[in-house]
Amino acid sequence: MREFVHFSAAHPQLHRIITQECKVDGSRIDWLVERHIRTLYQFTEALFAGLVERGEMVAIPPAHIYYIITGAGATIFTLAPECRRLAGFDPSEPDTVDVHANAIETLLFGR
Repeated sequence: MREFVHFSAAHPQLHRIITQECKVDGSRIDWLVERHIRTLYQFTEALFAGLVERGEMVAIPPAHIYYIITGAGATIFTLAPECRRLAGFDPSEPDTVDVHANAIETLLFGR
């Protein structure tokens, strides 16, 4: 999760591209899912199942936790211009990226 947050901060354009391509339900998003996203989704699905089995995470359906994490992890960086105007800070600053990762970790895992 932390690695995803740091990746999202460094590459906010990825989430922007995926969001843009999802505006039309067609071959371009099919290609993105099959070529780039499905493998990551399957990996995270297995990771979440292991965390649930070990009692380290609440049992939330995998698709929902996937979108909770991808939304929470990437949106602040995708909407950085809004964040700078609304909250008065640049979310891409290294310390802020860590604060954001810590916040998500606390919300999801109570740590």
